[in-house]
Amino acid sequence: MNYVPELSHFAVETPGNRKIVATLMAIRAATGGAGNRRPLFSAMDSLLSGAEQPERESSVVDLPSAAGGEAVRLTRLRLRNWKSFERADLLLPDGGRRRPIVVVGGANGFGKSSILEAFALGLFGRRAISDVGFLMHATGGRFGQRRGYRKLLERTLHRSSKACLEGMCSVFMDFDTADGPVSLERKWYFDEKGELVEDEEELLVRVGDDRHLLVTPGGVLARDWYQEEIERRIMPASLAPFFVFDGEQVERWAERRLSDQVRSAVARMLGLDDLRGLADDLRAYARDRERDFVGDRTVDLTGTQAELDQLDAEIAGNSARLAGIDAVLTDRRAERDAALARISSLSAGSHADLQAFLETEHRLTSERQRVERVLADVIGEHGPLLLAGQRLAGRTAEAIEAELGADLAELEPDVVDALWARFVSVDPPLAEDQIATLRCRFVEALRPMEGVHYKDAHQHLDRHARRVVAARLRAAFTNGRTQVEEASGSLRGAVQGLAEAQQAALEQERRSSERADAQRDLAQLSAAIEAAEGERGSLRGIIEALRSKMEPLRAEVVRQAFLLREAEPRMHGAGVARSLAASLDAQMAAIADVEYSRFGEAVTRSFRALAHKNQVSRIKIGPDGTVAIYDQAGSDVTDYRLSAGESQLFAMALIAAVGSIVGDRLPLVVDTPLSRLDTRHRESVLAMLGGRRSQTILLTQPEEVAAHHLQQLEPVLAGAVHLVHSVDPGTGVGVSRFSPGYDPVLVP
Repeated sequence: MNYVPELSHFAVETPGNRKIVATLMAIRAATGGAGNRRPLFSAMDSLLSGAEQPERESSVVDLPSAAGGEAVRLTRLRLRNWKSFERADLLLPDGGRRRPIVVVGGANGFGKSSILEAFALGLFGRRAISDVGFLMHATGGRFGQRRGYRKLLERTLHRSSKACLEGMCSVFMDFDTADGPVSLERKWYFDEKGELVEDEEELLVRVGDDRHLLVTPGGVLARDWYQEEIERRIMPASLAPFFVFDGEQVERWAERRLSDQVRSAVARMLGLDDLRGLADDLRAYARDRERDFVGDRTVDLTGTQAELDQLDAEIAGNSARLAGIDAVLTDRRAERDAALARISSLSAGSHADLQAFLETEHRLTSERQRVERVLADVIGEHGPLLLAGQRLAGRTAEAIEAELGADLAELEPDVVDALWARFVSVDPPLAEDQIATLRCRFVEALRPMEGVHYKDAHQHLDRHARRVVAARLRAAFTNGRTQVEEASGSLRGAVQGLAEAQQAALEQERRSSERADAQRDLAQLSAAIEAAEGERGSLRGIIEALRSKMEPLRAEVVRQAFLLREAEPRMHGAGVARSLAASLDAQMAAIADVEYSRFGEAVTRSFRALAHKNQVSRIKIGPDGTVAIYDQAGSDVTDYRLSAGESQLFAMALIAAVGSIVGDRLPLVVDTPLSRLDTRHRESVLAMLGGRRSQTILLTQPEEVAAHHLQQLEPVLAGAVHLVHSVDPGTGVGVSRFSPGYDPVLVP
């Protein structure tokens, strides 16, 4: 089942062949595809032995359109013993196509992811492990899928004693669909050890207003029939990754190469993976039955098939080498861009700049030497006195000055008389009263101070020497210290400037050296890229040549297979299988030519709507799924890697593009879609989600959809609920439940 509209490539000419392919696809899904071919081959024996040979270019599958009709809407979700939900019943508000968004808020651990898993597992059961993106990453192969399904379900059973006693968990969902109401209930049972009893899994589907149990046609397994009806009426499993996902799945998609993302998206959207798998199974069936044929009219296909297999192996080997070269080219181109950016950032400077640095260095060296000489002179003159300290030198100066005063007071009478004679022998002569006043003061000045006794500690100094020493001591701490400080500051400035000039010269030399190294790296990378591109071109030519050689061989195998039809019915079936496989190959190639182009246009619209930088003008997807990105100037910028945020937006654009092509019918359930996006990208994604016209259920953390986000969504918001979680203090078992409205605590 596929929901892509207007695929005229599959306008079936032979209803019988359409029925055969549809039946085989259903059997593949039920038996696990290529992992269990024996039941599939047995079904092919009965289906292909009497079938008419299809025309080589005729179509064999029809893919119904989903562009019109009523949208599918989840109206009710009821959980029992499901992870943190012991008993939970959620009625989802109906806002119609005008208000399709429902917000379910809850902190981590409250059960948002449990709701997403319940939706996926309730719809698809075991197929959710292989087809739904967020459940796929932990499994691989049929055995891995089976083990992953068991482990996932065994972690699902609620840990309360009541749930363990019941040994059962279930998911019930009610939908409004184009065919009317549909309800489904899936139950899983566990033994006393809590291990899943896989054979007892139960699926019930009820339809209509009265919810009558869907009648199962005779001869088919009820669970397989119900699963087909679920995918026909509600959602195909192949499209589920684009409508049921979480933020981590988007990140995993974003980490893949763009071309790989596109090929996977288109293959799932068109159901090509299943068709390719069926074509491979048809060829394997033909080889298996041809090996079993024994008889007189045997046509030996062994040699031709061996040659085809050899060519297939060579193509696979060369394709692997080509993929490796593409990966290396991507890395080398990124390294080349980094080298160019590095060269641009390393300005080498001019010769004049270097000469200026050297002249500055010479000038500062001379200045440092001059200041060092000045400092040496000042320290030689005042250094010992400064080392003695200001306090000691000051006290010494005071003592010497006091001794000078004491000497003056103890002058001999004849000396005093001589001094007085000099005082009064001035011209013009003094008046008598002036002489009397001066005499009193002279005598008073020479009178020894009472109670003061001076100790002459510097008898070795005469009066002149004492005056000189006292002045020298005073000058050392007035002039000498200032000179030392000024000279020291000048020396520090010269030393610092010299260091900076030397560092600048060294930095310029270093940048010049790094630029030269980067230029050498760029030359080597350019040579490596040129060589890799040449090898890639050669490999493409080799692959095309090998494919050309395969065409006549395949035609010969088909011709030989026709010769076997009359000899053995099973050999006839092998011929029909090969023809069907060849027809499927041709049709898938024809579809890719049209759908890749249409998908590129849809991805371009979605990406431009999401990205806040208006740099990307067009995203072109070639017939082999190769992605080319063009900027506004029309230049190919594919090799310039997208940022992490842009890569995540590209993955979101793929998801949105699938939705736009499939038609706005299917419900979208997404867990934490915004947690790793910045504010502007969050608003872009919310705008994209708000533009949908079918039900959109957002399971959000408190930080994701805050008050202003709710305001942005308000015009399209049908309603909101939040999760409430409590823990039993006695058992430590947590229980979650739904509560109406959006808890104000959750809105920052």
